[in-house]
Amino acid sequence: MPLVSETLGAMDGATAPGAIVGLTPVELLLEALCQGLAMGNAAPEHTAFVAGVELAGATIPANAADAHWRLHGLARACDRAGEALLERGRLEAGVATLRLGLVLRARLADLPVADALFREIVDAPIEVAANHFAIAGAFRRGGRPAEALDSMLAGIATYRREVEAGSDPYALDTLAAHVEDAGRIARDIPARDAMRAHFADSLALRERAALLAPDDPDLARAFVEAAVWRAPDLGKTSASWLDLARRLLDDREAAGHPLPTTARLRNLVDTAGAPYLSS
Repeated sequence: MPLVSETLGAMDGATAPGAIVGLTPVELLLEALCQGLAMGNAAPEHTAFVAGVELAGATIPANAADAHWRLHGLARACDRAGEALLERGRLEAGVATLRLGLVLRARLADLPVADALFREIVDAPIEVAANHFAIAGAFRRGGRPAEALDSMLAGIATYRREVEAGSDPYALDTLAAHVEDAGRIARDIPARDAMRAHFADSLALRERAALLAPDDPDLARAFVEAAVWRAPDLGKTSASWLDLARRLLDDREAAGHPLPTTARLRNLVDTAGAPYLSS
């Protein structure tokens, strides 16, 4: 059977004999890229895929009724292509492809969408943030923490704009997890001041999430445990966080909502954080 790249028709929608029936031109290019990667040389297929996505994106009118679906489909194709390249160790090409998807998602986020089904399925700004996080993960796995941190912070800024003004404790907890990841990446650089700032920001978000959900033991436990595990990284400044963790345990107990693991958590605060406890 001939390769898809050998049988692909023109990007105007025509399909050459032998091509996989039912796939869009970009999907055919994605298949060709995956085949090329399996054979060990996908440079021509990657070039063709990028050109195909750029052309397909450029020919979507902003006022087209299905512009949002088409942009989202192209971005998802970039996700799959980027992941395939990264799995084969092609860091630069993989990141470049993920960034192409990021451009499409940024365009989608700026698009006024009245389609209720699409809005229910796709949260465009959150997907922009996730795209940044994917790029950060690729750089981190590739041993380039400084670039990973840049992408991580870009994703955090986007995600923060969407959730921080609200009162959803679980969205804030997710934001806290991303900020904590930024702290870990900063530690890899190493950039100690940035690490401490990100860990402190993450703890503040976790505490806020726990206070917004007084009946949820998991969010409270997450804050207390994070305060303990971050103590060695925060040094003396961890004393105030450990005090807040202890106070949260006391308040939950006084309100009749003690955590099932209160005794263990108190022991963690008192033992693991002992060198940093305030007097």
